Amino acid sequence: MTREIHNSWREFHAATEQVLGRAQRELCIWDNDLAELRLDMPEHIDCLRRILIGNADVRIALKRTDHLHRDHPRLVELFKHYSHTFQILQVHAGLENVRDTLVIADRAHVVIRPELAQPRSTHILDDPVETAPWLKRFEAVWAEGGIPFSPTTLGL
Repeated sequence: MTREIHNSWREFHAATEQVLGRAQRELCIWDNDLAELRLDMPEHIDCLRRILIGNADVRIALKRTDHLHRDHPRLVELFKHYSHTFQILQVHAGLENVRDTLVIADRAHVVIRPELAQPRSTHILDDPVETAPWLKRFEAVWAEGGIPFSPTTLGL
């Protein structure tokens, strides 16, 4: 088990990459808009593709999805190809005041950032017991439901 506290964006990004790299069966992400997670970077897309090729379950719960087509085109393209095992949900407005970020892999690894505007985060590896409450929190957010993301844009 490893538990670390991080205070910089660089450390937060490194911790996120480490958790993403450990995902094999399941990846759960709760965030405002994915801006700080940088999931559209080529190395993160490659990591997500590896996870999805292995038929892992990827679920992303966001407060905002309106920008995904514009700011995350690689992620949207990946979503189109793996929508059978990749879900993105825009949560209900009732969760708008929740300000944390979670990245959870395989029910044993997690990065927790309690405040969107701050880089301070906690990074836990190889500890299903410590990860369980955060997974429970993600599951509660997911259970609230919302609007499933569509990879196609609608318009006139």
